This record gives sequence, structure tokens and C-alpha cells, in this order.
Amino acid sequence: MLMWIGIAAVIVRAGLKDIPALWGQRSYKELIMLTMLIVVIASVCGVQMAHVKLPNPLKGIETILKPYVQTIESLLT
Repeated sequence: MLMWIGIAAVIVRAGLKDIPALWGQRSYKELIMLTMLIVVIASVCGVQMAHVKLPNPLKGIETILKPYVQTIESLLT
């Protein structure tokens, strides 16, 4: 429970510090990107704290690129 409170405190602190400054500068693109980044990080932290097994993104990249690597290897040998 204490970890959830800590993560929420960090998210609120980042929001209270950075969002008003970006809003005042009218940096809307940066504001959107910061908000998306905070949401993604908070989601991943929450899922990891719930002990949910997250997939490894490198396995997905390997699956996508494997046919290309095999084609190049077959051309070179």
C-alpha cells in the first residue's frame, strides 16, 4: 500500500511542477507528450506492483525481424 502512495505522490509532484509551467508557455505538444509519458510510466509501475508478468518487447522485435535476418543470411551463404 505504501508503494502505491509513493508512486501516486511522485506522479502528482511531477504534474504540479511541470504541467503549469508548460501550460503557461503554451507548449501544448510538450504538455501532451509529458502527460502521455506520465500515464504510461504510472501504468507500467502499477502493473508491475500487481505482479503481472509483462511481455519482453525485445521478443516482439525479434519475431518481427527474424524473417528478414533469415533472408539476408540465406543470400550471404
